Amino acid sequence: MSKKAKSSNSAGPVRVGLDLGGTKILAKIFDEEYRELGKAKVKTEGHRGVQSGLKRMGRTIKDALDEAGVKKKQVLTIGVGCPGPIDPVNGILVEAPNLGWKNAPVAEFLGAEFDAPTVICNDVDAGVFAEFEMGAARDSKCVVGIFPGTGIGAGAVVDGQLLHGSGLSCMELGHIPLYPESGGGGSTLETECSRLKIAAESARAAYRGLAPNLLETCGTE
Repeated sequence: MSKKAKSSNSAGPVRVGLDLGGTKILAKIFDEEYRELGKAKVKTEGHRGVQSGLKRMGRTIKDALDEAGVKKKQVLTIGVGCPGPIDPVNGILVEAPNLGWKNAPVAEFLGAEFDAPTVICNDVDAGVFAEFEMGAARDSKCVVGIFPGTGIGAGAVVDGQLLHGSGLSCMELGHIPLYPESGGGGSTLETECSRLKIAAESARAAYRGLAPNLLETCGTE
């Protein structure tokens, strides 16, 4: 984003979008026409715990505001996509399996930090709804989306509304047991087919000499 573009949009209110991922935190700043003004990205480092993670989210938003050339007081609203089931009414990330977090008060923390209304949504729900509103699924009556990444998430829009449970987000497709008749054994779609699983198996094959081209191109990292 050029300095000219930043300065031309820096006087009015802005909206913040933040993606809390299993491996990264990405914040973007938009004007009221949803034109991107700035962004910032850091590693999530989920192993450091909930409080550290909340602070990293706040710092990432501040860095994005600095990159956009706008002030903290100009933040009008904040929207956060979270990996895992959420309580949308209370703004709580109930559990993030790939981060090891439980009951993270995301909306409360960021709302107080930036004195702005903050709403959270399951990250895949947010992505699917965006495609329904503005992307590949526009003008559809219903849509289902499956997103492979650090884990595997899914979301659905039915008759224009996100599909939720009675109190929590749902469509946690990645955690469905693959072989329930054998007692499960911890094997789920996510543990067998996620990006982490594919990367681990690829590195193992390269290390064992079973994937020479991969070893030459990427090594075993």
